[in-house]
Amino acid sequence: MGYMGLDSWGESDCAADFVYVYRKATTMAQRRKLLDKELKDFANSYNTPGSVNIALAMEDGIVRRDDLTAKQLNKVRELLADLKLKSSAKYRDEWGDETNRLMHNDAYKRLLKVVFS
Repeated sequence: MGYMGLDSWGESDCAADFVYVYRKATTMAQRRKLLDKELKDFANSYNTPGSVNIALAMEDGIVRRDDLTAKQLNKVRELLADLKLKSSAKYRDEWGDETNRLMHNDAYKRLLKVVFS
């Protein structure tokens, strides 16, 4: 079905699916395996990528910083920074809808603050 917004993980089917599975994981090894899998999901224009799903879950305290390895945390940061760049004014022509571009850019800025704090 996709996503309606990026204000919380509940607005994205993929993020909600990730949170559901993540909450069922009982060991750190299981959680980190799920995080690795999620980081490989680049999605499409109708679904949120794994890095966004992880950051949205971090924002609500579902995924804790110490759940991620340093490598995983750096990958989340790197992928979100790339999404922020690709939604910047520099790529305005590729979006078609300025309101949508700005919404995504603002969300990626917010989520970057979450993963850097």
